Amino acid sequence: TLGFLAELKAKSVREAVPKMEVTINRVTDAAAPPRLMLTFVDGRETPVDLGKLSVKDTFAQIELETGRLDLEAMRRGKPWL
Repeated sequence: TLGFLAELKAKSVREAVPKMEVTINRVTDAAAPPRLMLTFVDGRETPVDLGKLSVKDTFAQIELETGRLDLEAMRRGKPWL
């Protein structure tokens, strides 16, 4: 999970997605698997179990949702703010 957070904070990612916000809520329950909650501009929230997915798979899931949002913005005729 630390590797994933390090990649999110990389300069190239911040430049590519300037509106992205990263909020970290640490859970002290050691038995709980590391989880990530993604909230997209349309309000949709997607939980990601970082114990089951690799960083590459997590980014693939984010790209899939981004494609969904781009398609929806095209259909609406206006971009997300």
